Amino acid sequence: MKSRELVLPANYRVDVLDQKLRMLVTTNIGGIEEILKNPRHGGYVEQNQEFSDLEDFTDAINTRLETELSKFQRFAIFNVHNTAATELGEALSEVGEITMPTENSQKQIDYAGSMRMTLTEECQRQPIGKPETGAMIRTNVWTFQCECDFTCEKKGKENGEIAFAEKVVGKSVRRELPATGGRALGGLDRKTVRNALTEAMTDALAKLALKLANRFPIGGEIKAISSSGETMMLSVGTDIGILQNQQMIIFVDDDGLHIPIAAGTAEPSQKQTRIAVRRWNPANKDASLLTKRMLASPKAFLKEYKVYAVGYGINLPPEWETFDRSNHAIPKE
Repeated sequence: MKSRELVLPANYRVDVLDQKLRMLVTTNIGGIEEILKNPRHGGYVEQNQEFSDLEDFTDAINTRLETELSKFQRFAIFNVHNTAATELGEALSEVGEITMPTENSQKQIDYAGSMRMTLTEECQRQPIGKPETGAMIRTNVWTFQCECDFTCEKKGKENGEIAFAEKVVGKSVRRELPATGGRALGGLDRKTVRNALTEAMTDALAKLALKLANRFPIGGEIKAISSSGETMMLSVGTDIGILQNQQMIIFVDDDGLHIPIAAGTAEPSQKQTRIAVRRWNPANKDASLLTKRMLASPKAFLKEYKVYAVGYGINLPPEWETFDRSNHAIPKE
């Protein structure tokens, strides 16, 4: 059976493959107050207590958002802010989550991002139990949703040009546990609501990261190739967001033409990455010729040609890997 030809990911740029792109992000989160003031949340636990901690709760959600955004290793997030921008940004900068922009750093920003997150909830009555036993009862199922609109513009010479615009939706579901006799308790406690909102927000961010990773691929230059050609060393590592087992495409700059010659998996350290080649690209004649030259003398080949590797698909933190990645993998032979 003929091997499928390897192709390079869309949108990659050699000049910024190994650079952290600097982004200033403005965030706005809506819907928290409406959800927290729902009398069905916490009512049966603390019936007489008002939601006097609304501001603290909102700040906690915002802080979590800042922390999650800092995991976008492709970008150096200079500042993420909302209505509580200054105090929150300064607090996060003190613990190293983000960097507050200075007058000079703002001039160096590559992209300006704007994010609006809208949180909503919906409650439905659904049956639980086994119909064949006749032990059917109904309870409330709450769906918490985070709709995220994200746009970023290029700065500098291309100031104002839209580089990326996407809408994603994250969800989380919570089911009320019925009391004895099947009576619905009538709400969720605030801790459960808080966790559900955070989960929906993180789910949305993971989906946004998938789209950002495909729009701004990461990679770098190959600095060493083993005698067999099956192991290569990349010039960057986890410092720009390359993760364990990330799929990479290796390509050669042949007088301005970028020819994909192999695919492999990443084994990164902080500053460099070992790539184990998993398959070559025999379906491409140019790739076959270049591969033969490379295997004949790897050191001489690197002196004559520039060789690069670029990430294919997504590079998420392990705690975000909760959804199907099958559509973002290098096709098998």
